[in-house]
Amino acid sequence: MKKITFLSALLCLAAFTAKAQPAALNMPALTGNPDVLNIAATQMAPAVARHNAPAKAPITAQPEGKLYEVSGSFTGGVYSDGQVSVSPYSRVSKVVEGDDGFVYIYNLPTLLGPQTWVKAERIGDDIIEIRRQSVYEAWGGTEYVLVPMRWQTTDAEAGTGEFVEVEDGTIQLYYKDGVLRSLAENPFNAGVAIGSLMGSEANGYSFTGRVEWNLNYEPVTEVKGTLPEGVEPEEMVMRSISSQDMSTVFSTINVAITDNEVYLNVYEDAYVKGTIDGDKVTFYGNQFVGANTYYGYLMYFAPGYIEEKLDEEGNVTGLQAKVAEKIVFDYDREERCLKSDSIWVINAGIPQGDFYGLSVTWAPVIKPFTEKAAVPADPEITAYNNTLDQYGYNALQFRITTADVDGNYILPEKLTYRVFIDGEPFTFTPDDYPGITEEMNEVPYGFIDANYDIYTTFFTIPFYVEQSVGIQSIYRGGDETNCSNIVTIDVNTMEVSTTPDDGTVGIETMDNGERVVENAAYDLQGRRATTATRGIVLMNLKRADGTVKTVKVVRK
Repeated sequence: MKKITFLSALLCLAAFTAKAQPAALNMPALTGNPDVLNIAATQMAPAVARHNAPAKAPITAQPEGKLYEVSGSFTGGVYSDGQVSVSPYSRVSKVVEGDDGFVYIYNLPTLLGPQTWVKAERIGDDIIEIRRQSVYEAWGGTEYVLVPMRWQTTDAEAGTGEFVEVEDGTIQLYYKDGVLRSLAENPFNAGVAIGSLMGSEANGYSFTGRVEWNLNYEPVTEVKGTLPEGVEPEEMVMRSISSQDMSTVFSTINVAITDNEVYLNVYEDAYVKGTIDGDKVTFYGNQFVGANTYYGYLMYFAPGYIEEKLDEEGNVTGLQAKVAEKIVFDYDREERCLKSDSIWVINAGIPQGDFYGLSVTWAPVIKPFTEKAAVPADPEITAYNNTLDQYGYNALQFRITTADVDGNYILPEKLTYRVFIDGEPFTFTPDDYPGITEEMNEVPYGFIDANYDIYTTFFTIPFYVEQSVGIQSIYRGGDETNCSNIVTIDVNTMEVSTTPDDGTVGIETMDNGERVVENAAYDLQGRRATTATRGIVLMNLKRADGTVKTVKVVRK
């Protein structure tokens, strides 16, 4: 049986996202930026010349040594048809003074994308030298190589020319204590432009058409907010509105409350401070929360509000996020609950008229959580994809919320789901799903397999479904196991129905030894993971027979 690949899974996802979804909030998103800058994900400029000299393997992990987060600018050029389009850029990056005596620069060439470490050799107290080297390997074996380049004029009157590699050349930069600068500002002089090639040793290398120069970076001096000494945070629950589809979403957030102040852990390990005044807590904007070297920006806490967009007749056509000076919460001191109808944004830079946000939190309600037995809310089937049926593939898109039937938060690490095909419990097997290593009767909330066939919001089905696909949530909290209704879609009529679990097809039919009775999630450092934890999370699934298996969850 032919298996769905990562590409076909993306096709499934594209088919889902093409369906009409309510556009709840219009706000420029920072997350689209790397796709624009990363030439590994965009069409290449025409090749100018071919090169065949191999380069050493790229550095994929941060080297050991003294780390500087640096902020600054450079000039970038995109070459095409003998012309260069020049633009200035501002970026945040990293420099490591390696324990081995070398200097390592992150995300250089910047226009290649945030995957690169470049090795530089010290040749003086404040001069470093970069030679040709491999900086990135893309899927399929395509290699990207940093090279010194210079401008070679081909038609002085027309002002056209081409960038060519400086054979056996080097790029020299000023470097000292986190300060990184180009020695020469004019890229059209000899060997001061940083360029990149793409290709392979077998097929040769071609110029990508991207160069940069005029580097000017200094260490980040802004200090992100932390907790005062002696103040300990408490993990609380936050309910908010999704800016994508206006659904209710839950997450956890670390909160610290003193007599006069409230501290919220809004981004990575950074806290923002609010001041208590009676039954109100006020958080002012432009509080620095850290340097994001992946996207290349300094990040700030930025309050705002929602404004309706109206047409000429006064009808509401959408919603727009607007910048505000502060966000004010209603505060119940006895319940330790904070509530606001406004928004906050984790913004790239201090907002200059509009947001450019990494994330938005809308109408937050923050309060302590006490675990108890609960019946999970029913899953929602949002789409069934049969557009690839001619290939024998189907897929179900769904949404599972971390809430019970009364709308209260439940622990995601104790939430799983079951699937039913044509009315029978379905088992995901390694034969049909090579991205898993063991059979899965239940799938942990948030699980993503190695091949993206099982994702957080959909799973593929590598065979024809005759009648129906169903899904059911299972919650093991408060020393009880409770199930939602089984939500089913008829694959022929696309009608969705709900059936109570009477125990004949639910978890009671599972082998007692195989049944999962407890979940626990940890990050790669062994710390207990929360819903705010991103990246790779290891989820330990304890079965009724006492055995434990670990599955890898990739949280984006």
